[in-house]
Amino acid sequence: MVDCGDAIGSVAGLDTEMLMTRSLQAFSSTEVIQRAPRKPCRIIVIGETLAERLQAEASIMEDLQLVAASATVEACLSGRPYPPSDVLVIEIPTVHVDSVRQIIRWLDDIGSRKALLVYRFASTEALQGLPVTRVHSVQAPVTSHVVHRLCMGMRPLPVAADSGPGGTDGSLSISPRRYSNETLARLARLSTTVNCECPKHLAELITDLVAFERYSSECENRHLKDAALHAYLHATASRARNLIEDALAHVIEVEGIQTNE
Repeated sequence: MVDCGDAIGSVAGLDTEMLMTRSLQAFSSTEVIQRAPRKPCRIIVIGETLAERLQAEASIMEDLQLVAASATVEACLSGRPYPPSDVLVIEIPTVHVDSVRQIIRWLDDIGSRKALLVYRFASTEALQGLPVTRVHSVQAPVTSHVVHRLCMGMRPLPVAADSGPGGTDGSLSISPRRYSNETLARLARLSTTVNCECPKHLAELITDLVAFERYSSECENRHLKDAALHAYLHATASRARNLIEDALAHVIEVEGIQTNE
């Protein structure tokens, strides 16, 4: 794991099960990706020094597509919407136990499938609380080459059409959100001005599914032995939300409703 870019301090406190899970994620997925057709790994980078460095070197980093780069999370959120990204690279000075839920919210709000967390200081408890199916952590300082290699290894793998709970792993893809919370809240209030209340009901369904996606992600933090099950539930809720978003987009088009997304 250290050869893959992990700091010794970030893996020293992990038990055997956690080490096996993270090793399989790092090595098995990379081996499959190298045999599959090579596609660019799309990343969004947040952080003052790392964003500037990767932006300057983006042209020479093979198979890495920089979708956006911002110094802060707030600046990144204000620049939405972005094209779907594979990895959200977050440069953060410290990671605490109460940071875990915030990191998951950043993933969901920005619309990335996985996150690479580059930190300076963190407790073992905080690092163990990160959902291994979505977040990989590495201690700074790191080179652009290490970030590139880790991001390429985190790209989601193709999922077979008949895959189900029995064959579930962390490679199940998570669809980025199409509608922000603000847009959904606005659509849910349209029942008084639009004869059809479908926009309201669909917006409420999507809001519930988004909440369940977040809940299942946070469950991964608390129940490490059930990480594969919660990853499956998270990915399934994501696919369901994506279908309802398609239906809502169709209703919006038919009804001629104006949105900013």
